[in-house]
Amino acid sequence: MHGGLEIIAARSKGLARFMQAYARLARLAPPALAPCDIAALIGRATACSATLCLPT
Repeated sequence: MHGGLEIIAARSKGLARFMQAYARLARLAPPALAPCDIAALIGRATACSATLCLPT
């Protein structure tokens, strides 16, 4: 039983290291806030949406 617990502990440590490394890799950059032309944004979204709609 002692050997099984050692295996679980070793795998747990390995998983924790993997999760820490992946979190560093996947961390998003902070957002860069800037003024936005909302009418143009909505126009582009509408145009994009129109191209994705399939005829029924």
